Amino acid sequence: RLVESDQKKSIFMQTVIRECGLDAQVVTARVESLPPQPVDVITARALAPVDRLLNLLTRQFDRPVRCLFLKGKSVHDELGCLDIRPDITWSLHPSLTNSEAFVLDLLVEPEKRCATP
Repeated sequence: RLVESDQKKSIFMQTVIRECGLDAQVVTARVESLPPQPVDVITARALAPVDRLLNLLTRQFDRPVRCLFLKGKSVHDELGCLDIRPDITWSLHPSLTNSEAFVLDLLVEPEKRCATP
């Protein structure tokens, strides 16, 4: 399942899926408007800073989720929020297509999350 809020991009993605004969579905909506659903991997590009992405995407999950966030050269400024998250293991990889970009690879494990008051 692919989520895209932009109608034009959503139509393009649906066309590619159909013409390539892929087994996928595009949902045209904002991710925060969707009900919780089981997922294995979340990807995002140019959506929000890391802390906002994590709050937006991972609160609703009760099982481990892998996140791959495509980030720009300022990603190092966003990584501090990960130091206080015992539920997250992460690594940063240089992009293969852009010398100033990175792939932030996270494993979010809800069972390691600290209880909130």
